[in-house]
Amino acid sequence: MTVWPVFFTPTIHAERVDSDSKTPPVLAAHLGEWLFREKADGIELTARHTVLLNPEAVQETLGAKATIAATKSAVRDVLTANSMTTMRHAKAYTGSVS
Repeated sequence: MTVWPVFFTPTIHAERVDSDSKTPPVLAAHLGEWLFREKADGIELTARHTVLLNPEAVQETLGAKATIAATKSAVRDVLTANSMTTMRHAKAYTGSVS
């Protein structure tokens, strides 16, 4: 199997790193990193994901015309949307904690 690394970042100091033990077939691996930094005007939260694509599964999973470039973009979009949703929930929660 050939794997292709993809790196991207959607934008207190603490860090949480996790990996998925089971990923969708198109991913060979996924590592998520969450960074929390205290700043003068609040807390900055950054989510960073590193994935390894499984190119052999791209067309089987996403269709005969799927490309590596389109797969990178689709994976980035899904992880960014999931991260933004998680960050919005975290922000809403922290606003309700006294």
